[in-house]
Amino acid sequence: MNENATLSVPVRHSRRGLDLRAGLSFLLALYALPHWLLLATILAETTEAPIPVHVHRLPEGAMQPQTAQGADGSVHLVYLSGAPEASDVQYVVRPPGSALFEPARTVNHQPGSAIAIGTIRGPRIAVSHDGSVHVLWNGSSKAVPQLNHSAPVLYCSLKRGDQKFTAERNLLVGGDSLDGGSGVTVGPEGTVYAAWHGRVAGMPEGELNRDIFWRESRDGGETFGAERRAGVPEGVCGCCSLTTAATANGGLVFLYRSVGSGSNRDAHLRFRPTGEDSFRETVIGPWKTGTCPMSNAALLTAGDRLFAAWERNGRIELGRFLISSSQSETRIVSMTGSRQRHPAFIRNRSGKILAAWAEETGWKRGGRVAWQRMSANLKPVGEPEYGENLPVWSSPAVAANPDNSFTVIY
Repeated sequence: MNENATLSVPVRHSRRGLDLRAGLSFLLALYALPHWLLLATILAETTEAPIPVHVHRLPEGAMQPQTAQGADGSVHLVYLSGAPEASDVQYVVRPPGSALFEPARTVNHQPGSAIAIGTIRGPRIAVSHDGSVHVLWNGSSKAVPQLNHSAPVLYCSLKRGDQKFTAERNLLVGGDSLDGGSGVTVGPEGTVYAAWHGRVAGMPEGELNRDIFWRESRDGGETFGAERRAGVPEGVCGCCSLTTAATANGGLVFLYRSVGSGSNRDAHLRFRPTGEDSFRETVIGPWKTGTCPMSNAALLTAGDRLFAAWERNGRIELGRFLISSSQSETRIVSMTGSRQRHPAFIRNRSGKILAAWAEETGWKRGGRVAWQRMSANLKPVGEPEYGENLPVWSSPAVAANPDNSFTVIY
């Protein structure tokens, strides 16, 4: 035989060996499938076309917009106009299916009864499932009545089909030294919750003696029950806003900043589960700073999840939490940049999120607006975008549109 010749030897495979290898290949494919699906999801999130973001500019001199989404797809917007120390609250609505807001209506009956100075004391808005609108704000020095030598917490409402808001009334009764911002929300059963923070009556001056006060209405804002206290353990940061949200199962949540020993200005969630009287407390944004940052915060509920946004160390953070006694979920992400304040965010019908905030603002100084698209899991999508010329004492608001696009309002 030629030494350079190649010897071919036929190879025989047993049927049992073929079946074994085929089975192993099938199992490996099953194991790899979830990983490929995860990779495909990540690639889809990074390669899909960015969701459009529109910009809506408010009239000249308007400040501190806040939005609420109606169950019918309408967008309800409040903002301040006039002198910063004695402002008026304006309300506009974008009906479902429309791209335009209707003409503005003045909410307050007492001229100049709102305050814009500090950016955190402006109006808050909530919409009931039946379309009723609820507005709450910190009163100015011109607002009456001034009980306990304190500015009032003013509330009024607009029933669906009405043209004018009810006369504002003061919900503050037992506390004093009102400061920071207030919050209003509506539960799934129609209960209206109004909340603010102030000093406990009879206690000495100081932030450690501040607490969260709240009242609820079970008749759509016609009457409110007794003033109640949330009983926070470490006081409330005097000049920081709080916000509140009602959960789908009837619970109540406050997002506020504590004062601690004076050097801790931590962001807290205080949650009262449905059917319970006591609250549960969670620190979500620890921050050691000796001064009040005068910051806002935002809350949003979606089924059994709670989304929150707050400021920490000059950056906006967003977190997602599971509203359940049997499970626990926490995811917190920090936005890119610095000198960030006053967050707002919204989810569209597909679950995608747009977060917006103010940058480079200060006392008597305007700045710019930034916004970031995010996935349902709070993963930033793309890079932040910016809008210029944010007015003094103002902040951005956001809205979700019927086509799943977003609108930034400032």
